[in-house]
Amino acid sequence: MTAPIPTTYSILGVAGAGKTTQLIDLLNYLNFENSRNEKIWERHFEPVELNRIAFISFSNTAIQEIANRTGIEIKARKKSAPGRYFRTVTGLAEVLLYENNLMTFEEVRSVSKLEGFRIKWAREHGMYYKPRDNDISYSGNEFFAEYSRLVNTYYHVKSLSEIIEMHSKSHLLLDYIREKEKLGIVDYEDILMRAYDYRNDIVVDLEYMIIDEAQDNSLLDYATLLPIAKNNATELVLAGDDAQLIYDFRGANYKLFHKLIERSEIILNLTETRRFGSEIANLATAIIDDMNYIQKREVLSAATHSTKVAHIDLFQMMSILQNMATTDLTVYILARTNAVLNYVAKVLDEYKIQYKKNERITDFDRFLLSLNRLMRNEYTNDDIYTIYNYLRNKVAREEELKERLFQHKLHWTEKDVLGILLLAYEQTTAKRILTTAKNTNFKIKLSTIHSAKGSEADVVFLINSVPHKTKMKILENYEGEKRVLYVAVTRARKFLFIVDQPVARRYEQLYYIRSYESRAQGSLVNRVAVPVA
Repeated sequence: MTAPIPTTYSILGVAGAGKTTQLIDLLNYLNFENSRNEKIWERHFEPVELNRIAFISFSNTAIQEIANRTGIEIKARKKSAPGRYFRTVTGLAEVLLYENNLMTFEEVRSVSKLEGFRIKWAREHGMYYKPRDNDISYSGNEFFAEYSRLVNTYYHVKSLSEIIEMHSKSHLLLDYIREKEKLGIVDYEDILMRAYDYRNDIVVDLEYMIIDEAQDNSLLDYATLLPIAKNNATELVLAGDDAQLIYDFRGANYKLFHKLIERSEIILNLTETRRFGSEIANLATAIIDDMNYIQKREVLSAATHSTKVAHIDLFQMMSILQNMATTDLTVYILARTNAVLNYVAKVLDEYKIQYKKNERITDFDRFLLSLNRLMRNEYTNDDIYTIYNYLRNKVAREEELKERLFQHKLHWTEKDVLGILLLAYEQTTAKRILTTAKNTNFKIKLSTIHSAKGSEADVVFLINSVPHKTKMKILENYEGEKRVLYVAVTRARKFLFIVDQPVARRYEQLYYIRSYESRAQGSLVNRVAVPVA
């Protein structure tokens, strides 16, 4: 890639070393607030208005977490919001295109119809597609993931027609693109391609562009962002760790990341973690030693606590979770795919263990969750969750809801349900319900490994099995899976429980973690009965 590289600084660090904490501290400094490392930042940066800073991360959830920890307002459609440019790459590209009159309001609105269109189109062509899911065992997800990877890897050097020909199902991809264009729907790949095409025409008053998890951006992302930054005299700040590059299925490229780091001024290189003890630090080092194409390093622990590692089965996990009910420990249950998480969720339901899936929660979601609790005496949990699960993530598309007639077990139409809930939401009791909801503490969270990146918990259960067919597809990228495993084991602060025994028939063990344990210094396997706070 020959894109011009603007003035660039970098913050590097192993898992749990505090890269996000440093970025928040930098944001505080730039926002004229107290900063712990002010003497470091003032050598390179000057405080500016927040609306002259772009903060880019790999997911909207990660962006929201930054907003929550800094108090920065990031309302997407409010031009005066200080954090208007706090986005994913695609989100930032969309805003910049719209502000430069290179994308119409109708095109922006059409993106909200994309998921529904893809589900319907995939079904009509004999494929199953689940939006916002990295599970390539679903045929539709695999189809769109291949398209995304090709666009993100090659669009800056090849035409769209050439990319279509490269796809394993090029005839279907051509049909998808034609049908999408006929309906006037813009997809994420369209936004990125258009932003690249107009990269030299985009004007924006940005002083700094901060890119979190910088190793996971694609070739096309950087081929677009670098010229925009260079042309607008915007300085780059990259924060990342090449051992955590887990979005290569979308076109992330370690060679480009290394090139950018080599041509940047390294402000901080964080080598010590305070998240976990030496047990996981040694395990993480053993995994890194087995990786190719990255800069080898030892993960050092500066934590004052130890982190226990144990191998258990699914039923032992349930027993531990039940015994943890009276503790204040936070818990992550991690799996490689959502399909595995859904199976584990059913088992949790059977044991009556409460949990939350790691997905975006809006105020209306919180309202529904609180409404669930208030209505339990009148309706069964199954009734309430039928309503909740269908409406959650769909409330923003009210017009689409009104067009479809969905009959659930209460025999109401979805329009009836939406009307009832919205009416309740608008009543005076809504404030009390929301207050109750915000105090709700979801101690046990279920998440895919990819979605949990950047997060941590006192206790992590790693479900180390997947269906046989899924395993074969996953391990086609064996090198990438080493990095996924590294991300998984480094989420834990106090306890890491590895559920090695297959959780269901036709499931098999995915990662052979014991082989890494044997390479690590000392014995990492500690038999722990029940964690105690």
